[in-house]
Amino acid sequence: MRISEREKAIWRAAITLGNNICVQECDRINDDDGPMDAINATNECAKRIREWAEPSDEQLAEMFAEAGVPIERDFMAEALNSGDGAYRP
Repeated sequence: MRISEREKAIWRAAITLGNNICVQECDRINDDDGPMDAINATNECAKRIREWAEPSDEQLAEMFAEAGVPIERDFMAEALNSGDGAYRP
C-alpha cells in the first residue's frame, strides 16, 4: 500500500496535537507547583509521541490497519485524483 503525502501530513498533525496536549499538561502541572515526577512523566510522554512524527510508510500502513483506517484506492482514483481515494471532479 502506498501512503500519500496527504495521509502523512494528517498523521503529523495528529502527532503534533498529542504532543501539544502533553506539553500543555506538563506546563499546567508545573504552574501549579505539582510534583516533579508528574512533570517528568508528562514530559517523557510528549517526547515519546514526538518520536512517531515521521514513521516509515510500512509502520504507518500497519498503524492505519490496526486502527481500522479505511484506505480506498483503485486505478481510477490514482489516475484521476491526488491518490487519496476521494473523487474530485
